[in-house]
Amino acid sequence: MNDRLVAYAQLGLSVLYTIGFFVVIVLFMLGYANVPERFDNAFTGLLNLLTAAQLAIVYFWFQRTRQNAQGAPNAA
Repeated sequence: MNDRLVAYAQLGLSVLYTIGFFVVIVLFMLGYANVPERFDNAFTGLLNLLTAAQLAIVYFWFQRTRQNAQGAPNAA
């Protein structure tokens, strides 16, 4: 498997997750997510988990950019 294919897969999965994350947040903010009161804690935990994963994705891309800017060899 070449590096370009891996990079496209990483980019595609990152974009797909980010779009899905914001769709969930927007639907929740617009009131389309009716969560019963007994599941409030579980739903809050799920949102925290989704947010942590989104932050990990953003960190991955910014960390990668910074390493390339410092003169690390490119993968291409």
